[in-house]
Amino acid sequence: MTSPSPQSLSRAPTEA
Repeated sequence: MTSPSPQSLSRAPTEA
């Protein structure tokens, strides 16, 4: 997880 992309945020908001 390098950049908090909207895809990752929707799936698993870890860095958010």
